[in-house]
Amino acid sequence: MENLAKLPPQAVEMEVNVLGAMLIDREAVDVALSMLCAADFYLGKHKVIFEHSAALYAETQNLDQALLRARLEAAGALAEAGGAGYLTELLSAVPTSAHIADYAAIVKDRSITRQLIAVATDCVRDAFEPGQLARELAGAFSRRLTEVEERISGGGKGSFKDTVDSWHLRPDEEAPPLLYTGIAELDAKLGGINPGNLVVIAAPSSHGKTTLGTNIVTGWARDGMPVLIYSYEMSREEISQNIMSAVARACVNKRGKYNSTVAEDAARAAYPIVSALPIFVDDNGCDNISALAATARMFRRKESIGALMVDYIQLVPASSGRDTREQEVAEVSRALKRLARELSIPVIACSQLNDQGLMRESRAIKNDADILISIKAPAALDGVQVEVDLAIEKNRNGETGSAKATWQRGYRLFENLQLPAYREAYAGSKVEDARQDNPDEIQF
Repeated sequence: MENLAKLPPQAVEMEVNVLGAMLIDREAVDVALSMLCAADFYLGKHKVIFEHSAALYAETQNLDQALLRARLEAAGALAEAGGAGYLTELLSAVPTSAHIADYAAIVKDRSITRQLIAVATDCVRDAFEPGQLARELAGAFSRRLTEVEERISGGGKGSFKDTVDSWHLRPDEEAPPLLYTGIAELDAKLGGINPGNLVVIAAPSSHGKTTLGTNIVTGWARDGMPVLIYSYEMSREEISQNIMSAVARACVNKRGKYNSTVAEDAARAAYPIVSALPIFVDDNGCDNISALAATARMFRRKESIGALMVDYIQLVPASSGRDTREQEVAEVSRALKRLARELSIPVIACSQLNDQGLMRESRAIKNDADILISIKAPAALDGVQVEVDLAIEKNRNGETGSAKATWQRGYRLFENLQLPAYREAYAGSKVEDARQDNPDEIQF
């Protein structure tokens, strides 16, 4: 009894029922193949039988005892499958295929439980290995656990009708809200940002990509949405100073000092707003993409974050060694895309452009992005207020083109273009812009 207690979770009788049902009913084959794979079976001979049954059915759209026996014999796998007599036993073991979905669900449940045990066992073993970093171990464990969770949820399987019904019949108030940048012309072209979107903001060094990304997620935080900023370039203190500067419209230098008493007064008035923002900052610049993803999952679970900002893609280490830097960046880009979909939140990812205005090191970034915005600013950044073009180079769900904005460099703030004609043209825009500049109030 002691040895039996240590056997992995299993349902051998249900495995027999699944295989037997497949041999007597073609519809049962379709159900089984949609729910299971060979690795889900506990007994080795059952894995062999299911694998060859699936291959035979894929080739001929037929499956019965005689056809399966002939295939196993031709492959030299009949003995491994338990022999011809065992196929006969399977056929007589189940009287009806009517409960195939129930049988398969139990087999899948036991398989997932075994996978969880394997993941936990590997985690314990790896933790005892010398030289392992805790954050990397946590990232690897979180990634593997997510893979198991995806199997539990069905991994994206489902009828097309169910998919259509999920949004077509959904009441408007239950629809996930579109998110906006707060820059009216940009929002009018983008048509909103969906949960699950990867939004890439690209610019050369010191041309405002961090500022624009931070402005966007700060606006969402001001609306009550918790957000996580993952920074590989700036410290937590620098980010908080930039947010204070933008919200208060007050110039803050690198030492956290204000350039005038007016700026100090504005910051003092803005302090209750800024200090209460649901913004979380991780400035651990050593985390690889797996650790980043694990942290994001944790904040999604514990703090219900609604957005993630990463600054910037080219500084994020890949999880494993790659032959080229381009491959490493491609791995990071793809992982951020998967993370956005997995957590169903927008991921705002900054990306470096080189001096020729080209994306550094990877074309994969543009391929993965749902929205790609490039900041086109004058090469010589003279003055504290600069007119820029926000070039929408890719937009899966809206227009491309260019939107104009004003970059208030002293305030670390992008806002609607500061021209009377522009304000008049966009005053009636249907795009919600709760952060219009108002000199009489402290607004972002």
